[in-house]
Amino acid sequence: MESTTSSSSSTGLRARDSSVGTLVELEKLGSKLQLQMLEMEKNANEVLSGLSNYIAFLLLYAMGGIIVSNKLNCWSATLIMFVLTITFTVGVVFAMKVANLKLERLEGPVEELNRKKKFLVEEARPIADLENKRISKAVEDEEGVTLSMVRSESVLSRIETLTSSRDMATFASINQEMICYIIFCGIMYLVIVGIFFLFNNCS
Repeated sequence: MESTTSSSSSTGLRARDSSVGTLVELEKLGSKLQLQMLEMEKNANEVLSGLSNYIAFLLLYAMGGIIVSNKLNCWSATLIMFVLTITFTVGVVFAMKVANLKLERLEGPVEELNRKKKFLVEEARPIADLENKRISKAVEDEEGVTLSMVRSESVLSRIETLTSSRDMATFASINQEMICYIIFCGIMYLVIVGIFFLFNNCS
């Protein structure tokens, strides 16, 4: 009888260790997915950084045109401003298109990572629930049971944290930042044009 009880206890402990081990393996997978998501976010931020640098170049280009136009006659200065406006607008539209295309290429891999993360949580939750049910029915080795419960809940909590900290909302915020950059760019260009009309040679 004692042998049967001992064997049952040993089997229960091994089952708990197996469940926790499975959760730990899932946590490792979650960590890998998190690193991949961070890499995607880094790429998206690089797109945003490239856009901001390009806009800064366009603004400097426009300011240079203003400086040159002030040394020319009225018609030449007006022609330069017209050319500046056309090239500036084309440049901004081109930059926005390129940035959007780069982000669209990232959306597919990001959505795939999100699906994997969701599957990971769906796979981990039943294991943790089963472990908790086993724990609630256990009557022997209370210290081991408590330790197993803490470990399984701790690992599951880390998995859920890993898989919820990065998602498409990050990329939605980057799109919003891009729009803000474009609005800022337009306002600054209007300021530059205003300066031109205040200080040009047309009188």
